[in-house]
Amino acid sequence: MIRLKRLVPALVLATTFLILGSTEDRAASADVLNCPQQSGTVRVWDRERNACGWLSVSNPDWRRIGSPAWDNRIDDFGNDDFGQGRDMCLYSGYQYSGNSVLLPVGHRVVWNNTVSSNAWRLGGCF
Repeated sequence: MIRLKRLVPALVLATTFLILGSTEDRAASADVLNCPQQSGTVRVWDRERNACGWLSVSNPDWRRIGSPAWDNRIDDFGNDDFGQGRDMCLYSGYQYSGNSVLLPVGHRVVWNNTVSSNAWRLGGCF
């Protein structure tokens, strides 16, 4: 089940490390709303590991990001790209294929253990 909700912007400072356009924080809790906000990114949350991460670039194959790989693991997404105003498209398949869900700026999507690729877009998913 996919749920789209509006995020409430908050100022949170955090230090992260870039890993192929993503970072992970092993000290997360509860859901993506408890993950530190990073300008220009989509924050993500893995329920099984109770860990946060951030997406800053398009990724055609989630088997290559995260440790363990994020492919079909991430449950919760929040788009914090308020500066550039880009939407994020989440795809169930590799190389931006399969079912897709649009994640507009300032919104949250819960799509449990389904996403295999992501892309920044202006004007919707294709």
